[in-house]
Amino acid sequence: MRKQENQRVSNTNTLLQNKRFVMVLSLLLAIIVWVMFAVIEGEEQENTIRVLVQFSLEGTAAERRGWHYFYDSPETNPRNLYVDVTVVSMRYEQIRPEDIRARLIATRVTEVGEDWLEIQVEPEHGRFEIRSFSIVGHPEDNDQVPLFFDHFSENTFDIALEVRGEVNVPEGYFAADPLLLQQRVHVSGPQNVVRQIASVHAVLNINEELTETTSFEQLELIARNHDGAVLRYHRYLTFEEGNPQITAEIPVWPVFDDLATAAAFINMPGAYQNNGLQYTITPARVQAALPAAGVFNGSTFFVGEIHARELSPQTNRFTFAARDLSEVHFFTDIEYFEVEVDMQGFEQRQFTLPAGQIRLPANGMFSAAFRDVPGITVVGPAHILSELTAEDLTAVAVLNDDMEPGTQMQMLPLNITVNSDSVWVFDTHQVQAILRESVE
Repeated sequence: MRKQENQRVSNTNTLLQNKRFVMVLSLLLAIIVWVMFAVIEGEEQENTIRVLVQFSLEGTAAERRGWHYFYDSPETNPRNLYVDVTVVSMRYEQIRPEDIRARLIATRVTEVGEDWLEIQVEPEHGRFEIRSFSIVGHPEDNDQVPLFFDHFSENTFDIALEVRGEVNVPEGYFAADPLLLQQRVHVSGPQNVVRQIASVHAVLNINEELTETTSFEQLELIARNHDGAVLRYHRYLTFEEGNPQITAEIPVWPVFDDLATAAAFINMPGAYQNNGLQYTITPARVQAALPAAGVFNGSTFFVGEIHARELSPQTNRFTFAARDLSEVHFFTDIEYFEVEVDMQGFEQRQFTLPAGQIRLPANGMFSAAFRDVPGITVVGPAHILSELTAEDLTAVAVLNDDMEPGTQMQMLPLNITVNSDSVWVFDTHQVQAILRESVE
């Protein structure tokens, strides 16, 4: 047995020492390795490569006629258009985006209007097969892109609110008419499309109950023609730049069944802050819906403001139109609120305001030479008026931002105060003055 094994080892050694045998064996092993490598590396592979599409109007009829191109979405902007290209190549071959040429062909455009341009994709370098491609963002449009060719046009339009759905609020609340916070919009696009616009609508979709004042932002805008139909090529229009912030608001207010009406007295002397003047309002009570912040002490609604300068020693009558009261809805037909202020027991007295008691605002920009102001009417109780003198009056002149120094006499409004908390100045007054630059 041992003799036979020794014989085999001897034979093997003999073969390895045979140069011809070793050469044949090496060649055979090389062929095997090469075949394995060729089989592995020579297999086909499939890859998807994203390629920028080339686009130009140079030399086309559109360029000669001065047409612009318009696209319907950012994904189909021909200056930023990409395609995903599926290629088949040998495993050892690496395909890059610059090895593929993608072009959007505009040479066939000859008329104003919409045109579907063909995308051509072909190898630029290398040996590989293009199996398919699709537009990034629009995979359903395999090899064509819609563009509209025309002259550029623009215009500005009023916006109409188009409400879709029912406005529902809980019991005890009222929804006022929806409000558009932006009234006009700038529209641009193809000339033949812009010309057809008769109106622009902001669409407000409502599908839920509203329990408070609600804002709806970035409403969809729709352009309609004179027949009320949406324009066929509406998608090529641009409403302002980017997405316009078209916002609507639906005010929702609580309902107050029995509100007392009142007038707000402005700039009244301290003596009348708590013990106000006697007055009546017609109607005295109302049912209305309005923001809760507009109701004083939960039961009173102010119909308007009456300034002290408007009150003279007689029966003063004021009228406030209900339609001028914002953020209020009345449930009965009210046109006006009539306010009557009883000034019995009051008198008036006239004074001349000395020029030396008039000053400018403390801004240091101007100095001024004033004149006395006669005819200052002061209203109050008789016993208080009898003790007043002109020395009890002071005033500050009111300056506008556009005023400049000079030599011409100017008329400046006055804010006049009286050294008493029981009287006030009736009417408005002005002073003649010459403004000069302030000298420090």
